[in-house]
Amino acid sequence: RSYVPDGDITLYAKWNRDTFDVTFHAGGAWIYDSAAGKYQSEITWKAAKNLPLTTTYINTNRSGYDCVWYVDQDFKTPFNWSSVIDADLDLYAAWTKKVTVFWDGEGGRDTSGKRNGSFTVMTGGNYSLPQVERDGYTLSKWVTDKGEEVTSQTRFYENTYLKAVWEEGYRITLELQGGVLYYNDYYKPVFYVKKGKSCGYRPAPTKPGNAFLGWFDES
Repeated sequence: RSYVPDGDITLYAKWNRDTFDVTFHAGGAWIYDSAAGKYQSEITWKAAKNLPLTTTYINTNRSGYDCVWYVDQDFKTPFNWSSVIDADLDLYAAWTKKVTVFWDGEGGRDTSGKRNGSFTVMTGGNYSLPQVERDGYTLSKWVTDKGEEVTSQTRFYENTYLKAVWEEGYRITLELQGGVLYYNDYYKPVFYVKKGKSCGYRPAPTKPGNAFLGWFDES
């Protein structure tokens, strides 16, 4: 409503902030500041009140690394990008180096038909070894170019070269006789078994109107 003064008076404006400052600290890297047109060790964005940040992309100059932003300098609490901004905020970059693991199937191929390839993994991070096959052989193990055996528990901290080691094996073919077998990269109707080793578990096929009795070496 309209204010009607009854004498001399001073009126003071009151404000409610509709933006907050979010400052990104690069932690040894550089962040591109589009407003200044250059890379800087930290930049500050204006963020709308009670809304999440409008972008999750921070342009840095540190290639070959993965970055996670934290709300504390001890890197204990990762920043939730979907959270709303209700106060000034400082974010701190924690960097993890990426390494490349190169592999050679040594005559085998992976599920896409490649004889060799590579994959990227974070230093000390989890990964999956390639699924490879070779006619007449079964995969014995993976080794590094130094001859060290590699398993899914091995961790990589630098670029590494792997090669497959094979053993002669028996070819096992599952004839379904009209049935249907669920299979994927691990369970297949044709596989190889090391000499002296069992075939291991195989999922039972299904056939409408029939009960599966087992696998036999005669039809």
